[in-house]
Amino acid sequence: STLRTFLWHTFIHASMNSSMFSERSALASWDPFLAFVDHWEEKTKSFRSDGDLCFGQPQEKPLAALTETMGRVIGAPQDSDTFAYRVKIAEVQEAIVRNLQQSRGLTVDAEDVFTTNGALSALTLTMTILANPGEAAVLVSPIYFVYRQQLELMGIEPVVVPTTQDFDLDVAAIRRAITDSTRFILINSPNNPSGKIYSMETLQKLTDMLNEVNEGRPDRPIFVISDEAYNRIVFDGIDFHSITEIYPYTIMIYTWAKTLLCPGERFGYIALPHIMPREVRTRLRDIITRCQIAGWSKPNNTTALTYMHAERDGMRTDLTVLQRRRDKLHLCLTAQGWTVFKPSGTFYMLVEVDKTMFLSAEDFVDALAAERVLVMPGFIMEIKDHVRMSLTANDAMVDFAIKAFAKLRKKEAPAA
Repeated sequence: STLRTFLWHTFIHASMNSSMFSERSALASWDPFLAFVDHWEEKTKSFRSDGDLCFGQPQEKPLAALTETMGRVIGAPQDSDTFAYRVKIAEVQEAIVRNLQQSRGLTVDAEDVFTTNGALSALTLTMTILANPGEAAVLVSPIYFVYRQQLELMGIEPVVVPTTQDFDLDVAAIRRAITDSTRFILINSPNNPSGKIYSMETLQKLTDMLNEVNEGRPDRPIFVISDEAYNRIVFDGIDFHSITEIYPYTIMIYTWAKTLLCPGERFGYIALPHIMPREVRTRLRDIITRCQIAGWSKPNNTTALTYMHAERDGMRTDLTVLQRRRDKLHLCLTAQGWTVFKPSGTFYMLVEVDKTMFLSAEDFVDALAAERVLVMPGFIMEIKDHVRMSLTANDAMVDFAIKAFAKLRKKEAPAA
């Protein structure tokens, strides 16, 4: 079936079966991303994908140093605490603090670092702490496809604000979206899926606006959740800046899954910057710790220790390989006549749907699938006229995809 038909059937099925469960689960019962995953899996049963550019999955073997370190941590534990129940591991927190100071100049106290089993659990925990059911959060489109479902499952209203034409923050639009019920704004830089990195100038405008808003609500300042999963996947020597450097009510989220290209190994953290008022940090410290003791988002000890060593040893995926793939795809697809947004970071690139050839992103995705190339439709990320490609595809897949795009251009292009 086509992608559009498949999505419609899954929507009807979810609508018919939602009354049995909680209203919050019903709100998120039809998730476009999960529906697309089902469609993608169905497609791959009938053919072998020679150009899988859909997800940010590793298509090559993991870093040898990472697997060696993991084997050493698991196979030769240093003390009896290796497999003990531990909410916090001091040496891991201290390694994170050192890295933030050395690489970013960001001051964070070790007691204000909370390790989690990945960034998604860190986000869910942070969202739950900041907002009550019925309150609102501002998201900036295009969004990471899990954000909306996370909020809806918690009963928090997602208010989606589009970015500018070049995917930068529209601070005026964000201001218009803020109401008395707004508790936080969630930003993601470098952004998945656009690859946009918000400049310090843009972040300062956002900070100035929020400081002004907070003057009228001193007891309930608006927080910013800064999802920085890709803050080390940056191209062209660009300096990455975080709003944690300038806005005191920011909570930073990070994961090592991107830096080391191992998304199945779940480890991340929450960090509270030192510029956050002390009394606010103290209260958040208590709340987060209590939630983690209650079973929320506690990381695996051996994974945490592995990443501590990876951090100390400076392990990371090869950025030159990712940048080379980005440059090749951008150069070749642009030459073919496609409109491609060149990312400054992340694993991803956006290609605009040519409306003279396709009615929708779903049709574009189906046409590429017919050529054995898999990409993600933009509507999942609330940007309907684009598709997303992943740079984690290997070089052979990238070359195959470039040829497939060229075939489409010749096959589908309207007559002159």
